[in-house]
Amino acid sequence: MKLLLILTLLGFSASSFAKPVGEQQSPENAVEKTTPLTPVPATPNPPAQVAGKVTYEVKGMHCEACEASIKEKVCALPNLQSCEVRTTDSNKKIGEVVIVPKEGTKLKDSDVKKAVKSAGGFKVTEIHR
Repeated sequence: MKLLLILTLLGFSASSFAKPVGEQQSPENAVEKTTPLTPVPATPNPPAQVAGKVTYEVKGMHCEACEASIKEKVCALPNLQSCEVRTTDSNKKIGEVVIVPKEGTKLKDSDVKKAVKSAGGFKVTEIHR
C-alpha cells in the first residue's frame, strides 16, 4: 500500500501495477490516472548574499591572554553578527577565530588575517567555511 502511494505521488498510476504484465484490465477495475505533483521548495529562495560562519585556524595561541588580544582586534571589525576566539590546543599553540558576518554583508579574509596579525604576530593558517 505504501509503495502504491509513493508511486502515485511520483506520477505513476495504480493501474500500471494492479495486474501482472499481459493481463487486461476491465474498464470498471481501472484506476483513474492522477496528475503528478509539482515539487515545492522546502524553504523560500535565499537572499543573494547570505552571512555564513567562517572558522580561521590561528597559529601561536596558547593562553587566555592570546585569546583576549586577538578578540580585541578581530571582534572590532565591522559587520559582525558574532565573533568567538578560543585556544584549541595550547601544546601546539593553535587556536581558532569563528565569525559570522551580519546577513547581507561580507568580510574579507585579508581583513581578518590583518586583525589577527596585528594582535601580536599570530598567523591564520587555515580557513574553513
